[in-house]
Amino acid sequence: MKLTQKISVIRKLALQFLKRNYVQAIIVVLMCNVLLVVPSMIVEVFAPKSDFLFTAINLYSLFMRGPLNLAITVYFISLFRNKNVGAAALGYGFNNTRAALELFIRQYLRIFIASFAFIIPGIVLTVKYAFSFYILADNPGLSARDCMRLSSEMLKGNAKRYIKLFLSFAPLYIVCLLPRIAYVYFSIGGAITEITREALLYIFNLFYSPIATAIGLCTLICEVWFQTSKACVYDILSGKLVFESAEVTTCEA
Repeated sequence: MKLTQKISVIRKLALQFLKRNYVQAIIVVLMCNVLLVVPSMIVEVFAPKSDFLFTAINLYSLFMRGPLNLAITVYFISLFRNKNVGAAALGYGFNNTRAALELFIRQYLRIFIASFAFIIPGIVLTVKYAFSFYILADNPGLSARDCMRLSSEMLKGNAKRYIKLFLSFAPLYIVCLLPRIAYVYFSIGGAITEITREALLYIFNLFYSPIATAIGLCTLICEVWFQTSKACVYDILSGKLVFESAEVTTCEA
């Protein structure tokens, strides 16, 4: 299946499915991040010198990443197919823990080794395996190796279009990062006087909490929009979503 639709059409279609569930989508993504990050933060605060707990937290993070990736995938597939499962997606993610964990480890090791050798091969593999978890979500019985193979086949001839979709969201992510970039620029001095630098840093620190909250919220808004667009692309490439002139037809597998 070839991805021939305009990127703007995919983004607009994704937004139509997302706009009624934006708050819920942000909450689900936040829940996954909390489950992944908060335990390590607690250890860093209360037991920063414990090697045992540090190792345990690393193992915990490794174990959680596969099921949580699958949970987020299930959520956005369901949302785009108008079968919103809400936070119950977390349960779906852990229903197939072994396969999700194996898939994550296989992907991570291949991408890490390729990136370690040279950055470009790592990026290529990241794109090739972009839909591995989507395939696993639709086919829980498939092996991790088959999911990766089918994802690679799905993106043959479509990788450039997928990258173009990702890059179309880059300006939004950059805008979200601008305050942080400005802070670093002011911190190291930049082409400004010392008095101006101190004044700008004082203002930034004074409003750090609301600024950080706003940046985090904007980043999440971009992320859930991209994830919904990615679900749209997956359904097109898997033949579950068919464009007939101006209309869209959903085909169940």
